[in-house]
Amino acid sequence: MNIVNLPQDNETVYEATLIDPQTRKSGPSKGCIVGIVVCSCLFFLMIIGLAITVSLLRPDVFSPPSLITREHDLAELKGFLATEGLQGSQSKDVRQHPDFEKIDQFVSSMAAALDDTANPEIQKLIDHPRYWKETSKRSTVYFYEDSLTRYELRDIVDSSTGPSPFTTNDYEIVRIEAIPGDGYRVALSYDYGYDAETMFVWWLSEVKGRLRIYDWFSSEFGMRESFEYATLCDANFAESSGHARHSDAESAYFAIDEDLESAEYQRELRKYLKQTETYGGPSSLLHQEQLTAAKRWAYHGEPLEALRVIDNISSPDLTPGTHLLRGDLEFQNGFYAEATSSYQ
Repeated sequence: MNIVNLPQDNETVYEATLIDPQTRKSGPSKGCIVGIVVCSCLFFLMIIGLAITVSLLRPDVFSPPSLITREHDLAELKGFLATEGLQGSQSKDVRQHPDFEKIDQFVSSMAAALDDTANPEIQKLIDHPRYWKETSKRSTVYFYEDSLTRYELRDIVDSSTGPSPFTTNDYEIVRIEAIPGDGYRVALSYDYGYDAETMFVWWLSEVKGRLRIYDWFSSEFGMRESFEYATLCDANFAESSGHARHSDAESAYFAIDEDLESAEYQRELRKYLKQTETYGGPSSLLHQEQLTAAKRWAYHGEPLEALRVIDNISSPDLTPGTHLLRGDLEFQNGFYAEATSSYQ
């Protein structure tokens, strides 16, 4: 304790006043508040200046890179598939390719494994990390994320079913293009259903001599799988819900009991075929769903219904199979001049 000695003369009077704590001012002074405001403004201006500087020097930091569009993919693949020899029988030169045998063996393994499920065998044949890289190049949401965590990768592995399954083990490899240091691009033709051969393009990666597929394209639908998956990843809630409803309708179509009496089977068939015509998912996937619905009507012997659906496809050039299916239906029903025009 410090002892303070006060003067003890008789003329000095000392007065003590009690201070009420409730009347005492608390909190920072006005000067302190002004200082905080000024510092905050200066910091905010500094952040804005830094952002402007970075955006000028590295514009890609704050804006997505040039995404790969569906039109770009389609134009590139039209050139690849238009190569002489692809539209007819198997190219005479493709068997001379030094890697034909191992690619042919890989295609044979895929044909045996594909069954529209993410079964363990097909999981081994898909390069899932590379598949996601191609997806991110086409996504307006995930363009910045070209790699995945272990758990995110697991979700893709468990949901990736690969290309359309082979109806039979018959297929033709019609072109092999080596991508320096990055595997192969392969054009092949096979029947995946609806009694029609279809041209596909597969992209294969190769690591330590092991081939795996990381993207695929159907010449009918004019869309790489990575673009379709990116579209579904970018979908809003309403689009995702619409796509899910359409998937349920397709599942019901495939689950129709074939042992039903003919009249009842036809009623069920028409009901679910009508339902699969309606698509509430992302609009960029509408045309391929409409084409699929038309192919199903044609497959079940309803050419007029198929043509009705085809007429509703607003941009048939984006789904090249539309012209081919229309031409086939017109030719089969005796409209030869119209068929010639559609084939062109």
